[in-house]
Formats: sequence, structure tokens, C-alpha cells
Amino acid sequence: MARCPQDDEAGSEREPGSRPGAGSGKRLILLAVVAAALAVVAAFQYLHKPGPPPLHERLRGDAHEAVEAVDQGIAGLGEPAKVELLLSYADDPSPNLRYAAVDALGDCKGPTVSDALLAAFEDSSSAVRQRAVETLHRVDPARGYSLLLTALRDDDDWIREAAALQLMSVLRDPQRDRRRAFPSLIAALDIHDPVVCRTAAHTLSRLTGKAWRIRLGMSDAEREAVVRKWRTWWAATGPAKGHELPRPVRPTRNDPGPDFSIRDLDGKTHTSQDLRGKVVVLHFYATWCGPCDAEMRGLAELDAAYAPRGVAMLGVVLPPHSATEVRRWCGERRVRFPQSLSSSEVTEAFGHIHEVPVTVLMDRAGLIRYRWEGERERGTFESALDRILSDG
Repeated sequence: MARCPQDDEAGSEREPGSRPGAGSGKRLILLAVVAAALAVVAAFQYLHKPGPPPLHERLRGDAHEAVEAVDQGIAGLGEPAKVELLLSYADDPSPNLRYAAVDALGDCKGPTVSDALLAAFEDSSSAVRQRAVETLHRVDPARGYSLLLTALRDDDDWIREAAALQLMSVLRDPQRDRRRAFPSLIAALDIHDPVVCRTAAHTLSRLTGKAWRIRLGMSDAEREAVVRKWRTWWAATGPAKGHELPRPVRPTRNDPGPDFSIRDLDGKTHTSQDLRGKVVVLHFYATWCGPCDAEMRGLAELDAAYAPRGVAMLGVVLPPHSATEVRRWCGERRVRFPQSLSSSEVTEAFGHIHEVPVTVLMDRAGLIRYRWEGERERGTFESALDRILSDG
């Protein structure tokens, strides 16, 4: 005779009054209680979770935070009030806030704005200077055009590249005095400055109709041949009066560097006070960063050349990192100057550094004279070091 499940041995020993499924019902009640408790905890956490940092903190956070905070701060303001606020931000000690202010000023108009953008080109931060180059010609076409020609002769290779690319666009305007750009474009034809050289040759070709362009894959000899054609043409054409080369404009802003204490991998501590009297190069980088790899070899050569002249170079490595990995990485690149593992205190003190490379140059008095965001050619650093060392 077939048995139902209730007729098995286990079923025969049930207590009187029990019924099938009673255990599963208790489990459902328990699960419901747990779910309700978790919901209460989640609601409590939601209601008590910390909100975003105050606006004044985000204004002086990293570059992305500063841009978003500035946009929030000026939202709904009339033009005069907005410009007044942005002008105050453009003179703030925080380089990221100055960058965000210059970026926003590019959407404003008026001589006061134009003056502020010209002043920003003398900033110690390369990001601020570059943004001024990229925005002034939109605010004030005449002064912006002059700034582009000046920036094309800058010591900073990124500034020259930005100016060359902007000029290529600006000179599409047939109303522009194009011939005024010729001296600066001809002077920019240096094959050791490849991006600027190629862009300048392209712009000249488009303006004159001549087919002398520098193309990717050309050898040095082929590029030099193109440059010679342009220089020969310009010598025969002759520079026009009033179209002389502009003089380069160099950073004049300086801010006191923060107090810091950095312990290197050998256990030696380097403090801002101990380094007074030396020109200090503080280089923030990471071993996983490709541009940092390319830049570090040149910095190692600069350290060997400039250490005898009173320049102290320090490397600060962002995570992930380990002392063993950093030692190996630096050894392969023949880096001899001290290295330390980064701390949040140091990276925040120097402008909330999260993206690398960033290089900060301080003079003998501890003032920040240059700040480069992104990798640079060796010549950019050399020009700045020579300038600061010549100050006495």
C-alpha cells in the first residue's frame, strides 16, 4: 500500500497537536523580523549619513571639485555679482580655485575680465596660465590674439602647444591681421619642439597656400628641410614693421609654500624649514603612471646637474606603492634624489593632488614660483631653474 509522506517514521513521532508546515511558518516570521530590522538600520544610516562637504571646502578641493563648486556658487547670480565673485576666486591661494575661476571667466565679458585673464597668464600654476591662453581670445579678441603670439614663445612647452593650437583656429578669421602672426610662427619652427613645429608649419601652409608641411613619420632631415623652406621664404618676404616678435611673459605670482615634513625611504626627514636657502623641486608621481616614467629620466639628469648649484629635489610617490617597488623603479631609471611615500597631509597641503605628475618649484625663501600639472620636457624645468637661481 502506498504511503503518504505523513505516514513515514518521522511523521509517526510528531507531538500531539502539531501540524505539517509549522516550522516553515516560524522561519518566515523570523525572516520578516530580520528584514524589518535591516530596513530600520538602512533608514537610520540614510538619515544620518554625512552630507557633501561645505561649499568653501569644495572650492579649495581638487580641480574637479573646485570647478563644480564654482559653478554652484555663481548659479543664479547676475553678471556684475558673478564677475566680482570670480575675480576674488582668481586671486585665491588655492591653485585649483584660481583655475576654476579663470575657466568660468571665459564665459564673461568686459575689460575687467580681460585684465584678470591677462594677469592670470603670470600665475605660478601652469594650468591657470594655459586656461588664460585658451579663454582670453573669446572674451577680448584683440588682446587674446596678442596673448597667443606671446604664449607661442613661452618657456613652458604645454603653453606653447596650447597657443599654437588656438592660433590655428583663430587665424581662420579672414578679418584677422594674419601677417602679424608670421614672425611668431616662423620662430616656432624648431624640430626639437615637435608638436609646436608641426602645428606652426601647418598654419603657415594654410595661410599662404604653400604645401610645406611637417607630417608624422618624417625624419629629422625631412623636417629640417621643411623648416629651411619656410625660413628662406620669410627672409625673402621680409618682416613687416610693427610685426616684431613679442617678448615672453614669465610667471610673477608667488605664494608661501606650506609647512611640510617628508620622511624619505632612508629614514631621513626633510622639512620646509630645513630646506630654506635652497631651491626646492617637489615632484609628485606614481610608478604606474606612463607620463611620470617618461619625465623621471629627465628629472634624474636635472638633479645631477643642478644639485651642486643648491637645488634640492624630492620625489613623493602616490599609492599604490611600496618602498621595495619604489627603490627598484628608481634604480632602473638611475634616480638618486630622495624618495618618500605620499601622505594625505602632504598631497592636500600642495593642492589636493590626486592626478600626477605634478611638480612644484619653490625658491630659497620657500615661495612657490612654479607649479606644473602634467609632464614636461627637460627644457621647461631648466628655464625655470635658471631663472630662479639667477635671482640670487
